[in-house]
Amino acid sequence: MTYAEISEIAKAKVDGKRLFQDVAYDHFAEGDKPKPPFMLYYFPRSDNFSADGGVYTKIVEVHYELYSDTKRPDIEMEFEGILDSHGLFYNKSEEWLTDKQLFCTDYSMEVLYDE
Repeated sequence: MTYAEISEIAKAKVDGKRLFQDVAYDHFAEGDKPKPPFMLYYFPRSDNFSADGGVYTKIVEVHYELYSDTKRPDIEMEFEGILDSHGLFYNKSEEWLTDKQLFCTDYSMEVLYDE
């Protein structure tokens, strides 16, 4: 997958409407206050495959984080359908962020990365 393809998943549309109006890589600019639900995505690390002393296959870990002020199983199911339609295997975790008063549902996966 390319960066553009990974980005497009976060900006996916369902029934012609974007699932998340606010989407950013890693974080929003200081002072920006996106309205929940919103999405962040980022690549925290790689797990490349080596051969002959170099990188043979680039593999990146991708995280998509869904932030919402209430539990939103409807949006989670829609987003999971988007991931499924791209043939992506993912793991899901959830956390309540007391300081921000938001749920964070994290989808993590590894993908073959093409620049």
